[in-house]
Amino acid sequence: ITLALMMGLVMFAVIVLVLTGGKLTEPPSLMTWMAVGFGVLMFVNHLVIPEFVAKANLSAITPDSLKDLEDAQRIRKVLPAFQVRHIIGCAMLEGAGFLAAVAALLEKNWIPLAVAGAMIVLMALQFPGETRVRFWAEDKVRERMLN
Repeated sequence: ITLALMMGLVMFAVIVLVLTGGKLTEPPSLMTWMAVGFGVLMFVNHLVIPEFVAKANLSAITPDSLKDLEDAQRIRKVLPAFQVRHIIGCAMLEGAGFLAAVAALLEKNWIPLAVAGAMIVLMALQFPGETRVRFWAEDKVRERMLN
């Protein structure tokens, strides 16, 4: 899912470069600054909002529902919350990236395309490797067991 979100934005950024002939030299105007602002807003939101969603999903998991399970089963029980959290965070970054790429196409300015590139990098940094997912899941299982 992460790769699909990233590749859609990468392909659109390439299309923007092809359609503009790489000539992104016009001065910035309103759409550029809107794209920058939205990029900053979504950067902050992708750190905050997915955590609230994950917390809400995890609140349904009680310590009693985990106590008779083996470790692997406990981890599997919290993984859907990770998936939802991750998809929401990446979708926020993707939305900001697409807005920025459209702004670059319309205004022929490089600043929004740089914002789109930053959103791609941020999504890549969120890529859910096995260790990252396992640490997150184990941490959440411990939290739920202590409640």
